[in-house]
Amino acid sequence: MLENVFELYEASYGSYKSQLISHSHGLLKYNRWIMFYDDDDPEKRVVCFGLFKTTGFGLKSGLTGSDGSKNGKRAVLSFKIASFNTQGVFGEISGRLEERIIKDVPVVTFEKAKAILEHFGKTDVKKKRGDHYSREIGNLGVVVKIMVGLPGV
Repeated sequence: MLENVFELYEASYGSYKSQLISHSHGLLKYNRWIMFYDDDDPEKRVVCFGLFKTTGFGLKSGLTGSDGSKNGKRAVLSFKIASFNTQGVFGEISGRLEERIIKDVPVVTFEKAKAILEHFGKTDVKKKRGDHYSREIGNLGVVVKIMVGLPGV
């Protein structure tokens, strides 16, 4: 199972994959996993996954990916929208995912997002436009994000 999800992770994150996690065991830092299977597949392969960490604010969404199929991609979007509309689930988004789901999920105010991130030891959070902010993420460098969902605060 771990290797199957890692293959989907590598396919989903493309050139960023080695900057985030370089080995399948790196996925184990996420302690809540949700996987979707293709019911029509006799091998029951995973077509979509979502990995979360438990925090004092609820479940923080980490990595999400798919097998690249239409069903897998649709499952990711539906899953993200449903997750971020669930009390106690939140995460940071940007790029294409933000473009696709931002109108369908609650946005966390910059002030609240900054307080949550500071609780996690992230001290470089800087306000950008609206509720967007920049912060350093591992080997990716400084990125612009927005926090969405319904964290318990």
